[in-house]
Amino acid sequence: MRRALLVAMGLCLVLTFTIAQDFEVLLKTFQRNFERSEQLDVKIKILQDSAKAGADAMGPLYLQAVQYVVAHSERLIKEPMMKELAVVAVEQIRAIRYVPARKAVWRLFLEDPDTVLRVSALQTLGVIGQGDEEVVGSIVKWLESQNTLFLGSRKPDMQVIRQAVITLGELKSTRAFSVLFSVKELGYSETITKLAERALLELEGKLAENLIHVVRNGTLMEKLSAIRMASGSQTMEGEEKARVAEVALEVGIFTTAGDAESRQVTRDMRRVALSILSDQKWSKATPLVIEHFGMTLVEYERGIVANDYLIDAINGLGSMGTHEAAERLTLYLELLNSYTEHGRSYDERIVLTVLDNLWKLGDKVAFANLSYTQYLDYSNEVKKAARRAIDNLKW
Repeated sequence: MRRALLVAMGLCLVLTFTIAQDFEVLLKTFQRNFERSEQLDVKIKILQDSAKAGADAMGPLYLQAVQYVVAHSERLIKEPMMKELAVVAVEQIRAIRYVPARKAVWRLFLEDPDTVLRVSALQTLGVIGQGDEEVVGSIVKWLESQNTLFLGSRKPDMQVIRQAVITLGELKSTRAFSVLFSVKELGYSETITKLAERALLELEGKLAENLIHVVRNGTLMEKLSAIRMASGSQTMEGEEKARVAEVALEVGIFTTAGDAESRQVTRDMRRVALSILSDQKWSKATPLVIEHFGMTLVEYERGIVANDYLIDAINGLGSMGTHEAAERLTLYLELLNSYTEHGRSYDERIVLTVLDNLWKLGDKVAFANLSYTQYLDYSNEVKKAARRAIDNLKW
């Protein structure tokens, strides 16, 4: 039995070797015929026949065909059959996943602006280009150039843009994150925007790290969109969201904005970031949350922002749960008490928010100012809130 098995295995090996030899002979025959033929329709027929004979072994032939087209690229515009030859070769490369052809396929992409040829080339690169950072970088650079054209009111080929986005998602390299994020923000079309969003989620690496990169290096609108994407993400952990938010709050605080629109973008960025930090009770961000509160207070008193912005900032301090946050809120209560003592009107909603958050923090540093609140001309509701906060202090 064992001897019979060994004999059978031997026959299989011989047969495999024989088949391999046959395919090698076939490949060389097809390559030779392709080279000899001077007519494009014959070259196309050779490629089609080779696929019937066993396409998996014909990768070098298809690469040869792509290289031929690249070498005679000046004929692409004048001779439709040259374009057909290119498409047939690229489709066969994709069908058998012939990886060695990836750089030749990219060169072909650059040689001719034809939509069908470019889309086919990108589809093929999505299959054979995995792990090739040079190919990814080339597609990224090309797509960046199209973004620039679009910003300049020139209309790129939308079908090719669409496929470039899909291909970068398939290649999964984090190198593509920034350009895909830009595509998402530019508003080429609703379809392309959704494809870009999907592609961003398909990329390797941590989404949080990719978003932090955008927050640090993107345009102001991209920074805002990045923190909004973190806020709405269903896949990121709370800690990851908080890390992105901490960076976004820092960038929002220290970014110098030259015009009113840009300043509003940084304010919105700070507000979204604060919301995440508050939800996560991210106490490590206390110094930044204090800084944000100070900026928001100045903006509120100058009439730049509504009281909702300030209330959010106060709640943000309360969510930190730290002594430093309690100190800052206590100082603000002291200021409010001084205003009220000197007859200045107060926003009851703001005062109550301060008192509620001092209750939440329960830090005895607030005792003196909470006590004094009860002697001033506040409403009964404010005085009750102050008493409640005093009762919750931890001694």
